[in-house]
Amino acid sequence: MKTQKVTFKKPVVLALASIMALGVVAPLVTINSHAESVNINSLNAGDIILFAGENYIVVDPATGYIVKQTPVTSKNFSSSDSDFYFNPMSAGNIGQYLNNEFLNSIPTDQKSMLTSRMWTVENKYSGELISQIGVRVGLPSLQEIENNPVLAEALNNAWTRTAFKDTERGISKPLAVLNGTSYEYYSVDHIANVHPALRLKPDSMVTLVDRYEAPADSNGVTGDDFTTKVIGTFEATTLDVVIPVTSSFIYNPNTNRIDAQEFTIFNQTNAPVYATMKSIAISPESTWKPSLVAPTAYSAEQWNNLTKEQTQAEVALGIVANESLNWLRGVETNNIWSTQVQDGQKIGVIKTDSPVVVKPTVQSGTALNVNGVLTANYVFEFGLE
Repeated sequence: MKTQKVTFKKPVVLALASIMALGVVAPLVTINSHAESVNINSLNAGDIILFAGENYIVVDPATGYIVKQTPVTSKNFSSSDSDFYFNPMSAGNIGQYLNNEFLNSIPTDQKSMLTSRMWTVENKYSGELISQIGVRVGLPSLQEIENNPVLAEALNNAWTRTAFKDTERGISKPLAVLNGTSYEYYSVDHIANVHPALRLKPDSMVTLVDRYEAPADSNGVTGDDFTTKVIGTFEATTLDVVIPVTSSFIYNPNTNRIDAQEFTIFNQTNAPVYATMKSIAISPESTWKPSLVAPTAYSAEQWNNLTKEQTQAEVALGIVANESLNWLRGVETNNIWSTQVQDGQKIGVIKTDSPVVVKPTVQSGTALNVNGVLTANYVFEFGLE
C-alpha cells in the first residue's frame, strides 16, 4: 500500500524560570544599608526602597509589589457600620481614601510609575473570595504579611484587606495585624495604622535603601540569598504521521456484505498525536456522484427497499476505528459518518511512535443494476494533543 508522510514543525514559546530564595521567618530581621539605583525586578522580597520620598518594603519584586514601611496615617476602616470590606468605590471606606487623598499626594512623575492590580478580599474564616477590584492603591493581605518577615515586623495594629465573615453567626469585620503575624478582627470604627500597598510598573528604577539579610541560624552563621535566572529554550516538536494514499472497499448488495480494506495510521512523532476526521466527501473525479446522507436517513428495511433510482441518488459513507492499546484513551468516537464531520470529529489520540488501524464503512440501497465505482476523499487532521 502506498503511503504518505505528513511532517510539520511549529515554534513554541520560550520558557523562563526564576528561582528565588527567601529567609526563614524570625523575630529579628537584619538590614544591610547601602543606597543605589536598581531595577525593581532585580531585588529580593524584604529589601527596602525609596519611593516618593518614603521607605517601602519589597513584597514581590517580580510584580513590583511594595508596601509602605511606616503608616501614612491612623484611621477607622469605614464610616459606615455595614461597610466591612476594602472597597475604593464606597464613600468613607479606607479604599477610597487610599485611591484619592493618598494617591494624589504622590508626585506626578512618580505616580506615573504605578500600575493597577487586582486586589482580592479573602475571608480568613472560610478562605472564600469575597470580592476583587482593580485600582492602583490597596492594603497588604494577612497572608502576604505572614510570608514576609520584614513586613510582619513593620506592621503593628495595622489594617489589612483580609476580612472575617461568619455568615452563621452574622459576623463581618475587617482584620488588623497586631505584633508580628497575630491578628484581630475589629468593628469598622476601630482606629488602626494604614500602610498603603502599591504596584510599580515592570523594570521601574528605584533607590535601594537597605538590603534584607536572612537571620543567623543556630550556629550564628548568616545565609545569603541569591537569585538565579534559568532560561531554557524548547525546540518545536516535529509532527510525523504516515497514512496511506489510497484505500478501498467492496459492497455486495446481494448479501449486504462490506469488504473494507483496513489501513494503518502510524504516529512516528515522539509525542501523542490526536487524529480527527475533518471531512468525507465525493471526489470531483468520481464517475458516480450520489449525495451523502446519514445512515439513519432510512431504517434497515427501507435501505433494502430503495429503488434503483434512489440507490443511485443517496449513499452513506463513514469510517470505523479498531480498538487498540495504541489509542491513548481508547477510541473516543467511532462509526463516524460524513454528516457528522462538518466541524471535525475527533477519533482519538494515538500514542507516541504507535500504529492504529481504521477502515471505511458504507450504507447503501441494494438496487444496483451495474457495477458502480465511487471515489471519495477522506480528510484527516493530526496535531499534538
